[in-house]
Amino acid sequence: MASLKEIAAIAYDQVYPNADQNAAIQVEHFIQTALTRYAFELFLTSKELKRVDGEWEIPDVLLREATLNIENNEADLSGLKIFTSFDGGKWISMVGDFGCDCGYIKHSVNLANILCNDEYDGNKKTYVPIGRKLKFPKGVHGNTVPIIYASSGEDVDGDIEVDDAIGDRVGEYLWKRFSGRIPEDRTQNSNTNV
Repeated sequence: MASLKEIAAIAYDQVYPNADQNAAIQVEHFIQTALTRYAFELFLTSKELKRVDGEWEIPDVLLREATLNIENNEADLSGLKIFTSFDGGKWISMVGDFGCDCGYIKHSVNLANILCNDEYDGNKKTYVPIGRKLKFPKGVHGNTVPIIYASSGEDVDGDIEVDDAIGDRVGEYLWKRFSGRIPEDRTQNSNTNV
């Protein structure tokens, strides 16, 4: 297994074999692109797992923790680099602490209106994601709230070793994106998966 930085460096050397420090595109561009593409490849893998198994979780390597300040029963998400493409709003793994005393339940706008005065929540509060905010229609337990969310991949450690299949797809993507060409078929069998 190789790290994302190694995959990016190999792709860079293949696309720009004689590049120097004055080149228009530096290896850092490849590394940053590899990080975000890695997150996307994990997303595609999760979609395949959902199709095959019916269930899936956000890959642990993309999960991040943050503490959000609450003002007027709202939390601003604009400072977080969130990968919102996961189905069913699963980009939010958890709002609140791991304990059951001050938990939060996700609602949609319609569900929050329908269950406005319902007491089934017990001690739980509700939250509704709207754009780059979380709204808490029944208030919050304090001035801040912890959250676990799916990162867009930009902050993934580039030294992380990645699965060979995903690493291969990231490397191929880098090659195609930066070279504008399809990799040479060295097998002579017209298979583009080199």
